[in-house]
Amino acid sequence: MKLIVAALMTTSAIVLSGPAGAVQAPVDAGAGSDPSALVGQLPVQVQKAITVSHDGNATTVTIDIVQMMQSARPMGLTVLSKPLKLVFTPAGDGTIQQTVDAPVDVTLGFDSFGPQKQTGTVTYKGISFNGIIDPKIAFYRTLTVSLASANGDLTASDTGADATVGIGAETVQLTGADAGSGLIDIKETLKLAGFSERVHVDPSKSPNPKPGPGMDIDFSMPEVSGNGSINGWKSVALKDIAAFLFANHDKTAIVAKQSEFKQHIRDLIPLLNTASAQADAKHVLIQTPYGKGEVGSVGVSMALDTASPSSSVKFGERFSAIAIDTVFMPEWGRTLVPSDVDLQFGASGFDIAGGLTKLVDAIEKQDLSQPDADKTDYKALGKEAFLPTGGVHVDLLPSSISSAAYKVNWQGGIDVQEQSAKVHMDVTATGIDDVIKVLSQVRDKGAPEAVIGLYAAKARAKPGPGGSLTWAVDVDPQGNLLVNGSPVGPKRK
Repeated sequence: MKLIVAALMTTSAIVLSGPAGAVQAPVDAGAGSDPSALVGQLPVQVQKAITVSHDGNATTVTIDIVQMMQSARPMGLTVLSKPLKLVFTPAGDGTIQQTVDAPVDVTLGFDSFGPQKQTGTVTYKGISFNGIIDPKIAFYRTLTVSLASANGDLTASDTGADATVGIGAETVQLTGADAGSGLIDIKETLKLAGFSERVHVDPSKSPNPKPGPGMDIDFSMPEVSGNGSINGWKSVALKDIAAFLFANHDKTAIVAKQSEFKQHIRDLIPLLNTASAQADAKHVLIQTPYGKGEVGSVGVSMALDTASPSSSVKFGERFSAIAIDTVFMPEWGRTLVPSDVDLQFGASGFDIAGGLTKLVDAIEKQDLSQPDADKTDYKALGKEAFLPTGGVHVDLLPSSISSAAYKVNWQGGIDVQEQSAKVHMDVTATGIDDVIKVLSQVRDKGAPEAVIGLYAAKARAKPGPGGSLTWAVDVDPQGNLLVNGSPVGPKRK
């Protein structure tokens, strides 16, 4: 699927790389926008896999996926597919309608591919594209990428495990909107009808065969959805440098026009202003002969802000309604297994835009035809440019973990420098007495020590709201630990 999307984007870049006349006449060779002329500027191996034909106003770009893969020569990976035919038809408003001549099926074959030495096949069925390209914003106004289904059978020869995979209908939708000054805002939505996998483990088929029965492990996610957005994407600058590289794709040509090349690079900084994404899966299930694990909802999120000089990135993971039922879990442990987990963290204090600008400033002073003359210490420059305070701040955003017996919340931060770190974290907990009561009845290894540790933590706590206990935890750059202002352990110099 990723291969097809890459081919789609490459072809769309070809269409968008024509001069301004392409906006009004995207297939008019007289305007210099004939895609066949642009194909001729691509590397020879890529040229052989792409053909362009015209039928009236419409242009069909045919991509021989098999030939393109053969030119890449990936070890242990083969592909079977009919050619992908993308049809571009200009509209009266200057946009370009993009469709496929017919949905395509792609089969990938694996033969000792990847670190796990996988063999087998995966078939993607009914891949289709439908979109409207707007050359004025150098992107899609709308684009829908759809997959009817996928299935595969894989074997990891180094473990002897076999896997059968099934994927339901998948749809990805993109929209692009003009944000002015050569910038666009992009929104994406994802819907996946379901994913399932059965792994069969047979100890007798592993490289070091062992006696024992085989077993099946089933994994399923019947519903997955997601959305994302990018604000301030420099689509026009990206289109311009793509056109430059299409026309000057070897080192000699780029060096001969290095001033223009450097300006294109500068125009890209930063490539975007903000970006965010999140995805959610419902009713995740893992079933084994020894029990099962269920999660009612799994969510992941990401947010990036390139604001200079205080760039930041945030990540989140949420697991709700966790239930584990296995023969390996003792009865007392069931009340202690977390039922809900919310982890939020990130980093700030670095400078993406400023750092990239300083690197381009340094490169701009150099003559690319004389690379040996460049004595710039880019490692030191990068450290200074991207980390204006000499370090980064790790954000421990409000997070929690809870079960039927307890709940723990925490937040804080870590100031990281090259040779040291300073930590502050505020922790609040309820149910610590219930946990002690459960563990006090357990004689398993480690339980008594855990009870002693919980009593020690309780002794250092301060009372909080609603009967909770609180701790302010600090670690100074020398590694000294303080809990609620009192030192713990020997003092370090």
